[in-house]
Amino acid sequence: MPRSIIVDIDGTLLNGDRGIQKTIDYVNEKAKEYKIFIITGRLESERQKTVKALKDNNVSYDKLIMNPYSTAESIDYKKAAALKLKMMKYHLIYAIDNNEKARAAYSSLGIKAIKIGRAHV
Repeated sequence: MPRSIIVDIDGTLLNGDRGIQKTIDYVNEKAKEYKIFIITGRLESERQKTVKALKDNNVSYDKLIMNPYSTAESIDYKKAAALKLKMMKYHLIYAIDNNEKARAAYSSLGIKAIKIGRAHV
């Protein structure tokens, strides 16, 4: 069972296309021992721009999971995506997200959820 971490983009890894270095450094260090799943509320139509921003900011990750619906449903989408990963037998150690409602959604699935800057694992 692969040990994995979920990470958000907006306000967590990036502000717009600019990297949040503290989180990037943290995630890149964790990527040495964990699979990194980026689950974002950003729409699938923004994939090319998002991949470029992640690459330009040297973010290490294994898979980018983007919202095919609408940003208004991003919390529900993130929760459903995390549940799917759990069903695929990924051992989700924790999720990093700046949004309190997203952290609560992950917590409801038994996934520890943190915000970088407040608590580190």
